[in-house]
Amino acid sequence: MNFEKYEVKKIPCKQAKEYIIKKRLDRAAYLLNNSDVSINIIALSVGFSDPLYFSNVFKAAMGVTPSEYIQKK
Repeated sequence: MNFEKYEVKKIPCKQAKEYIIKKRLDRAAYLLNNSDVSINIIALSVGFSDPLYFSNVFKAAMGVTPSEYIQKK
């Protein structure tokens, strides 16, 4: 059972959105480090419908683009 949805109900709306994005980015970083799947597929698999938006959000949060993140591993 996925308990994350219950955790989100306990926090205000803006913080909930930030929490969800952080969880998605954490999962994306894990996949970038531990798989050979393309960035576009990873973006889609963690809930971003637009890979360019995913790259922008990832860079804002992590300080590097997803492709730079892969190169650093």
